[in-house]
Amino acid sequence: MTARPNHGTRRRRSVGRRGTAATELALALPLVLLLIGGTLDLGRTMHAQLVLNNAVRIGAEYGATRRVTDHTLAAWKTRITNAVLAEAAGINGFDPARLSIVISVVNDSDEHQIITVSATYTLSQVSFLASSGSPATLSQSVAWRQFR
Repeated sequence: MTARPNHGTRRRRSVGRRGTAATELALALPLVLLLIGGTLDLGRTMHAQLVLNNAVRIGAEYGATRRVTDHTLAAWKTRITNAVLAEAAGINGFDPARLSIVISVVNDSDEHQIITVSATYTLSQVSFLASSGSPATLSQSVAWRQFR
C-alpha cells in the first residue's frame, strides 16, 4: 500500500502562515507608525527651536548695533520686533499670533546698554503622540551688550 500525499495539510499550513504574517503586521504597524510620528514631531520641534533661537539672536544683534534713546525707543523696539518676526517666519506653519516678544534695555555699570530679547512661541503638534495634540511651548532669550 502506497501512502498518498496529504495535500490538505500543506494547504492548511500555508493559510496559517499567511494569517501569522497578517497578525504580525497588525501588531507591529501601530508601533512603527508611532515611532515615525514621534520622530517627525521631534524633528519639527527641534527645527522650530533653532529658528526661534536664530530669530531672537538676530533681534538682539539688531538692538545691540543701533543706539536707542528715550525718543527713539518705540521705533527701535518695532524694528527689533519686525526683525524677529521676519526670521521666525521660517518655522513651518508659522502663526505670528502665537509668538510673544519681550524687549528690555538695562544700563550696566559702564553706562553701556544691555539689550535682552525674549520670545515664546506655541507650536502645535502634528501627530497624535503628544498628549492628544497638546502644543509645545518654545522659549528663547538672548542678552547682548550694546557696542556702538
